[in-house]
Amino acid sequence: MESKPVKESKPPKVGPLAVYVEETATIDAPKNDDLTSFFEALVTRGGFANVNQATFVQVLRSIGAADLVEQTPEGVLIAGILGEKIIRSRDFYAAFTVHEEYKVNHVAHHVGNIPMNPTFQVDGYLILAGRRWKILDIDHEGKVITVAPSPAGRIPRFSSHEGQDIHPRVRETMKSLLERTDIPVYIDLKAREMLIQARLAARDAGILNQTFLQDGVDVFWFTWTGTRIQRTLEGLGRYFAKLDIVDENIALVFKKTTVAKVREVYRSFLESPPDAETIARRFPMRCREKYEGRLSDDLTARIFAKERLDVPETFRLIQTDC
Repeated sequence: MESKPVKESKPPKVGPLAVYVEETATIDAPKNDDLTSFFEALVTRGGFANVNQATFVQVLRSIGAADLVEQTPEGVLIAGILGEKIIRSRDFYAAFTVHEEYKVNHVAHHVGNIPMNPTFQVDGYLILAGRRWKILDIDHEGKVITVAPSPAGRIPRFSSHEGQDIHPRVRETMKSLLERTDIPVYIDLKAREMLIQARLAARDAGILNQTFLQDGVDVFWFTWTGTRIQRTLEGLGRYFAKLDIVDENIALVFKKTTVAKVREVYRSFLESPPDAETIARRFPMRCREKYEGRLSDDLTARIFAKERLDVPETFRLIQTDC
């Protein structure tokens, strides 16, 4: 490669709360303890230094409300009914999320099964069994999606919000390769042909000289930035301004609007910018790690804000482009 590796600077994590919840849920008779000793074992002497006492209490309250653990009158923590069930499940010791299929039902009819996607939400759409469906309800406990026939929908696809986030440098380098005229020495003949075609297409479309492009009734915003900034931009537009947005990785596509309207909307956020946790709370699907779904809204918003959004860099980009 032509440049040195880039190490992304990230804010410290709230803590590996998925593993933390797992450790908490493993409480059984030989390991019973009171709250003080438990805090010392997991946090003070354990591997959860970023979990302060306030977060510790919030986690316990969350998983207590979810019946993962309960506290006896003597102050001893024991596994709750659901906690016992989880401990005995075959995927308990896997620290990663195990993706499971959800049943899709229409009235009493089983339409089929589909892998759960974080983009699925009530009033959203999916296509299954050759038909378009509107999502009426999502039962995460029963793993059931209730739908009704709909004349409009989008084909389910893997979301750009899943997996590893892309560093801004990657997409900046993509744009730089399109702007340049030289051919990198490390690419083969096929890649050379593809790069030449991509450069011609980019110049013909004018996306190297302008960040916004009106394409019929839709607007493209070529951000050329990282996933966390793109996700923050999409959240502001979708959940605060009610814009219809599709994330196309190097660009955000705004349906049935104008460049002037999009710029006006994003400039308005600079007047009274919402903080990261306020933005995070608007995302209906915040949980990405195993057991995060057992945590309170406050905790999932805090995790999402710190690990999935980048508010300072997002507002810098808005100031530059809008």
